[in-house]
Amino acid sequence: MPGELVLVIDDSPTITKAVDLALSKAGYRVTVAEDGERGLLAARAHLPDLVLVDFVMPRMNGYQVCRELAGDPRLSKIPVVLMSAKGDLVGERFVKSMGIVDYLTKPFAASVLVEVTRRALGGERSGSALPGSPELPAARAHQLPPLRGQLEALLVACLEAWAAEGGRPPPPRATAEALAARVLDDRALTELLATFQRADGAGLRGDLGVLSLAEVLPLLDSPRHSGRLTARRGEQRVDIELARGLVTQAYGRGLPDEFRLGRFLLERGELAPADVEAIAAQPAEGVPLGQRLRARGLVPAAELTAALRRQSEELLYEAMRWRAGELSFLPSEPTARATEDPGLKLSIEELIEKGCRRIDEWNLIERAIDHPHAIFARADAAAAAPQVRLLREEEIVLELVDGARSVGDLVGVCHLSSFEIARSLYRLLSLKLIRRVDRDVDRDVDRDVDRPAADPPASAE
Repeated sequence: MPGELVLVIDDSPTITKAVDLALSKAGYRVTVAEDGERGLLAARAHLPDLVLVDFVMPRMNGYQVCRELAGDPRLSKIPVVLMSAKGDLVGERFVKSMGIVDYLTKPFAASVLVEVTRRALGGERSGSALPGSPELPAARAHQLPPLRGQLEALLVACLEAWAAEGGRPPPPRATAEALAARVLDDRALTELLATFQRADGAGLRGDLGVLSLAEVLPLLDSPRHSGRLTARRGEQRVDIELARGLVTQAYGRGLPDEFRLGRFLLERGELAPADVEAIAAQPAEGVPLGQRLRARGLVPAAELTAALRRQSEELLYEAMRWRAGELSFLPSEPTARATEDPGLKLSIEELIEKGCRRIDEWNLIERAIDHPHAIFARADAAAAAPQVRLLREEEIVLELVDGARSVGDLVGVCHLSSFEIARSLYRLLSLKLIRRVDRDVDRDVDRDVDRPAADPPASAE
């Protein structure tokens, strides 16, 4: 039956986000926990229909979680799927023990995840409309679980605020969530979505502090959705054009120069800096640079499309990091732009997957590089790590590090993005090829990086 609740227990935000996206799109409800102890608390509070649990986790590993589940009479009948990285000594020998009915080896495709989940729950999923409810197209059925989760969170927050205003103790969170689940059943949500579908010209508006761009994009991952999705943070703005559930292009306003199209053309070696500056300086009455380049035939069409794709991806990844601001979506019929159609057809699912990896990397990097005014100097030869093979972007950054330039300065003098520069600095720090300079006390300070030196963050590209 549609709407089964799946509990995902994994300490990797990337894995939980990817699993949540894939299963929600398939029509399941998903709740996540970041370690084994929190996972057991969630299982006892929500009584899920299925548990997906990682094998290697801090504090309590997957085997220990399964043992606790099996020992609890209320939880012992819940099927469990064990997830493990390639090379872990788990798999078939744990299946059929302690409720473990199957296992997944990371990395796994979304289609494999959904199939294993379906098989673990038992039986085919019907996907038919509820009796007495409006018919909901199958392409939109996957929107019910994420919409329910968002509305439940808002309803719980409203109940808590109502209690606080009246000087009453707030209701137990489990009670509030249970009430929300009863009110927001599949029939009510189906009627809500059907009403929105019929609304002529209606749009959506939200707060990025409540729902991030990564949480809203899956709702638009359908051939039925075309229009403009806009994220705003102060003076910064990213507009995302969608046509039938695919991203065709993204535009930025008020963002740093590193997000301008000229930077990506320079990166590909298609134009010289002087050419880009000359074209950008010409009066254009708001005509985008890409359209001007196409009209004048200054860049091959394939190369221009590749640069526009890179620009759109980077703008999306940047907006996915914003945790404050506004979000709006104005639906419209897709129209062919005779002079400006870049031919981009970017998958929302792939963009979210890459964007979540990028956010995970940023969070890790910012532990060591926490400010754009941070300054780094090259390490003494005696303290440097043994010779290692550096990526080209790491070699570029190492050449520019001089003990005087800040991270912001490096972004200004280098064609690399702030993310690429920060990622390179992070790895150079881990290899002890550079050190951080504390100018406030006029002395050098080595900042250890909280991870093994031989395992730099993976590229999000």
